[in-house]
Amino acid sequence: MTCKKLLICLTVMLTAVACQRSQRFTISGKLEGLDSDTVIYLEQLTLPLPTLLDSATIHKSSGKIRFRAPRPEYPELYQLRMGRQRLIFAIDSTEHIHFRASADSLFMPQEFKGSEHSEQIAFLRRSVRRLDSLTFEARKKKSATEQLKYAISEHKDTARSIIFANPRSIVAYYAVFQQVNGLYIFNPYDRADRSVCAAVATAYHAFMPHYYRSSNIYNLVLDAIESERRAQSNNRLHEFISNSGKGYIDITLNDANGVERRLSDIEGKPILLVFSVITAESGGGHILDLRDIATRFASSGLQIYQVCLDKSELLWQQACKSLPWTCVRDADGRYANLYNVYDVPTTFLIDKSGNIAGRDMTLRDMESVIKAHR
Repeated sequence: MTCKKLLICLTVMLTAVACQRSQRFTISGKLEGLDSDTVIYLEQLTLPLPTLLDSATIHKSSGKIRFRAPRPEYPELYQLRMGRQRLIFAIDSTEHIHFRASADSLFMPQEFKGSEHSEQIAFLRRSVRRLDSLTFEARKKKSATEQLKYAISEHKDTARSIIFANPRSIVAYYAVFQQVNGLYIFNPYDRADRSVCAAVATAYHAFMPHYYRSSNIYNLVLDAIESERRAQSNNRLHEFISNSGKGYIDITLNDANGVERRLSDIEGKPILLVFSVITAESGGGHILDLRDIATRFASSGLQIYQVCLDKSELLWQQACKSLPWTCVRDADGRYANLYNVYDVPTTFLIDKSGNIAGRDMTLRDMESVIKAHR
């Protein structure tokens, strides 16, 4: 190999090593007041449990700490753990973070440099620690309750300003998942807090769609929205039932022959009200299940009233023409909405007295209700 080729190879190797080194972050610091040599752990705060990356012994004489680790693909949370103490910090790129703390208060460093997001997290942690103290006091003294409420409101105002300043930052994600006494400070199931959680969920979903934290918070907010919709629909269902003078909402739809069939026409017997899509891929299996139910409870007089949500009227007519129970089509989904049906198949058992006894009940529970109303 010529000197020129050797020089090129060495240059490429050194460049590769330099590039690899540049793709790492460093956290260093000093712990003051150590009584003895102590082991400290570097962990990545992955979900659902932290991942151990490295560990080292801190010598009490120097108190110095230094870790290097690969830069994460997305902004990530890490912690230094020593006994029951934790120092949480954020990494966005290839930061070099430096801190100084007392050995008995690692969570509250006296100095924190190199990462604005880590400084914000430290601030939020100190604030929540104060809330924890006030919560403990409020349990003992009622006079501390108002102080706690004010402190929580103050914390949320500060956290909101941090979140809305940059909702796709890792500190924004951290802020919406902080807890006091095991409860989230920002609760996505509370409409007043949902806009804060939704801002972070939307930003993460838009800018980092393949990040596991993005799907985590996005799915949480979607579930909160769906839960509210279900609750509203259930309230609407109970309101309609109360106003109808019956224990259920009556249904009037045509069967495959164009004959009008009312749900109330079979009142006085146990009724299995079924909402389904008969032409769906799983429709055949569901029909077999209904046949088994019809056979099992035939002696009890069970009636089946099937409401189909199929889009194609022709395919629906062909699929239901030989069924031995009432089968109608809810073309626009009106009754499905009234009954708060958000998935199919969904079933309701109406007892002989005309009251809804349960939704999506097991065969055993159905049998108990039917026997109780003989």
